[in-house]
Amino acid sequence: MLVLLVLVAGIAWTVGATDGEADPVAGSTTSSVPAQAELPSAGVVVVPPGGVAINDSPAGAVLQTVGAGLVLPYAVVDDEWLEVTTTCDEPAWLRADDVDVSGQADPGVAGPGFDLASAVVVIDPGHGGPWPGAVGPTGLSEKIPNLDIADRVRALLGTGHDIDWSTGEIALGGTYPPVASVFMTRDPDAVENGDFEAKLGYRAAVADAAGADALVSIHNNTVPKGSRSSPGTQVFHSVGAAGSDRLGTLLHQEVHDALAVFDVAWSGLADLGARGYTDAQGGDYFTVLSGGTPAAIVEGMYLSEPEEEALLREPSVRQAYAEGVYRGLVRFLTTNDWGTDPLPTIPWPGASPGSPSADGCVVPSAG
Repeated sequence: MLVLLVLVAGIAWTVGATDGEADPVAGSTTSSVPAQAELPSAGVVVVPPGGVAINDSPAGAVLQTVGAGLVLPYAVVDDEWLEVTTTCDEPAWLRADDVDVSGQADPGVAGPGFDLASAVVVIDPGHGGPWPGAVGPTGLSEKIPNLDIADRVRALLGTGHDIDWSTGEIALGGTYPPVASVFMTRDPDAVENGDFEAKLGYRAAVADAAGADALVSIHNNTVPKGSRSSPGTQVFHSVGAAGSDRLGTLLHQEVHDALAVFDVAWSGLADLGARGYTDAQGGDYFTVLSGGTPAAIVEGMYLSEPEEEALLREPSVRQAYAEGVYRGLVRFLTTNDWGTDPLPTIPWPGASPGSPSADGCVVPSAG
């Protein structure tokens, strides 16, 4: 019998796939209740090895068998069925018993006293699949370093560390414990090694459904406006989710400083920092930032520039980028710090950069 572990009001239960009853895990003193009552009303599911069927409705026609490792958000429960949002930002249904369910967390209040061990973080590697992002002079596609850097951030968040804030050095230790959960919107351990298309609305939905304390989208840039003496790192923060501006300033400071140790001819804009951009209605211009989770996009380096592309091929540089993101997240969650002076929020200037069309999006299948 397939068994699902769920947490409800702090109590763990094992839910049988066929018995309709929930039995307390050893040590619990709470009596049994119907299994469907134990399913959290919102959360995320992770597709297990072998994949799982998704349907067009509860117990309806099977659409496909989606691949292992996909993280799918849900916010509707119908008995044993969950309505998830696919990577193509479309609804589908699956059986809760067929997947690993993580109920929506209750985000904490970032600042002194925050329990880092309870944190839920979503790391979003930009682009993927048919959308390579920026492409460097020798052909490096942005989606590749984005995914590797994001995976390195996950590894850092999943391990306890000490941080020397005077130097930025990170070492194994117990001052900053591993966080409770890290979800990646494109996971290198998932189907197609994480190289699949993920729509922007889906990415934001993962963070909101997970109850994440922060969402960081990892990117690298293109078409700089001039030369600089230090990295041209940019950060775009949500304008609607409280705390995003502070998160953005810390990410900018830490990633910029992490990359500044590398001696190259840097490129970028004259006014660098963290900025929010609005759409015509005054909301978030960037869809990935439009949820309720504190969120920011980091554009670490200019992949379009030969020297910076060469750096992005180096594991040590990707690790430094990841460590900058990690330090920024730790400071955001555990202190009241601000980083680089924030830039004013303004309407998006000029033409849209062109979001990929939803047409032709394919949810990665098992096998």
